[in-house]
Amino acid sequence: SQVQKTRWTSRRPSAASTRSSRARSWCLGSWGSPRGVLVSVAVFQYVRTLMGGRRGLRRSERATRAMRVLRNMDRIFADAVAAPSSQDNLLPYKDYGLLICEVHVLRKLVRGLMPADIEKEFLEDLEDVANVKGITAQMRALDRIRWAYSKWLC
Repeated sequence: SQVQKTRWTSRRPSAASTRSSRARSWCLGSWGSPRGVLVSVAVFQYVRTLMGGRRGLRRSERATRAMRVLRNMDRIFADAVAAPSSQDNLLPYKDYGLLICEVHVLRKLVRGLMPADIEKEFLEDLEDVANVKGITAQMRALDRIRWAYSKWLC
């Protein structure tokens, strides 16, 4: 049996479709302004990177932190040399663990601070600091890092 449609039932779907088409046009129309905002933000960030932005400041902050890490490593060696248990020219386990942590932090900090070939040499010298060859060899490697890479770490 077929249901007889009245004016009310026939108008109701058209009002709903009008509402949905209005909502659709509002949604699609609002896509224009966020795209414009996103493009403006992207262009602004690109121009800011061309001008330098905060990159130089971040780089100098990382270099300052790297110098602090080198200072901490020097203090670890100074404490180990002053300790009476350093008779065998090796770092105690506690100091060696602290040194390894500082080496790891320094390795993370110098990434991108210097050219790639120099960074590779720096990491080799840093491995000499971490190797257990004796406190004197490790201290010489730390001094070598301090004078050889001072241009990038100051």
